[in-house]
Amino acid sequence: MFEGKVTMHAYGWIPWVRAVTPDEVPAIAEDLADLRRGMRDEEAAGADAEYLLTFLDRAVEFVADVAATRRGFAYLIG
Repeated sequence: MFEGKVTMHAYGWIPWVRAVTPDEVPAIAEDLADLRRGMRDEEAAGADAEYLLTFLDRAVEFVADVAATRRGFAYLIG
């Protein structure tokens, strides 16, 4: 999911948008779950990590549900 580039211009930006196909979703769901486990295992997580984990938890739940129902989704940065 770490691809693409937001295009900046004089009046703001043009977001980067991509469709994620149903075949791609299970791998993304697994990667997000691994990332969450890794962050939770950190001994010195601190307040910043806890803040990030609130959003990561929501992303893991969303993508796991999308994978379970064999759907894709739109991905937007910007």
